[in-house]
Amino acid sequence: MPTTLNSVSISSLKQFSNFLEKQLPASKDSILWFRGSGRASYPLSPSLHRHATIDKGEEIIELEIALVDRFKQRSVPFLKNSLDKKNDWEVLFFMQHYGIPTRLLDWTENPFVSMYFALTSAPYQIISKKRVYSDDCCIWVLDPVMWNQESLKDFSYNQGILSVENHLVDSYRPRTPFANIREKPIAIFGTHNSPRIVAQRGVFVVFGKNLSALDETYRNDSFPQECLTKIIFPKKKIESLLHSLTSIGITDSVIYPDLEGFSKELKRFYKFDL
Repeated sequence: MPTTLNSVSISSLKQFSNFLEKQLPASKDSILWFRGSGRASYPLSPSLHRHATIDKGEEIIELEIALVDRFKQRSVPFLKNSLDKKNDWEVLFFMQHYGIPTRLLDWTENPFVSMYFALTSAPYQIISKKRVYSDDCCIWVLDPVMWNQESLKDFSYNQGILSVENHLVDSYRPRTPFANIREKPIAIFGTHNSPRIVAQRGVFVVFGKNLSALDETYRNDSFPQECLTKIIFPKKKIESLLHSLTSIGITDSVIYPDLEGFSKELKRFYKFDL
């Protein structure tokens, strides 16, 4: 029987904090991951799965291999150290960091970082000198320990989040023959290969050969209801929520600890359009 998704509408920072205080202790090992989305209607799919014309699992995996090889070949002039001696997992995390499509879906351990991404990526128009948002935005909340235990239950798995060194992750490794790749996504720790991923407390879900979105897998494969929750921020509250968030110090330069982040923060502070 399909699982019904838990969904809650939140309109203030206080409501969000209260939600976290109740939700976190109830999770497996008191661990929750968060992913902000500028549109509440977007599915939880990795960038590799969003190709305009390729929509078959085996072809998607072949595309990933081609992207890994091309990235290793062409990135040499732009990196201090060659990727030749790095394994394909490390290359995949590099690719994700630089925006190359992969089977990885970014999450964060910090709920306020996810709130920043949801609110700042929400699309809007300037009408009569005011921002008018076209859609609600959201935060997805994942219990990664419960998810992994359900996804790997055929192994009687009862541990937590996986590292890429764990043998159970081998069947998700790039270049694994398609027939040997597992179906369902799992939650993993990645390589912290930049100051940004450290600041953003970045973690990942890696997808297998099934092209279903994470939320679709959750519903159709009868995952425990507590595995996944959707927090919706109404479009009329986005502006006030963003003001509250920056007021407690979650600003662009905190999320992006470099000159780009500082530049965004200055423009936002002085009311320029971003």
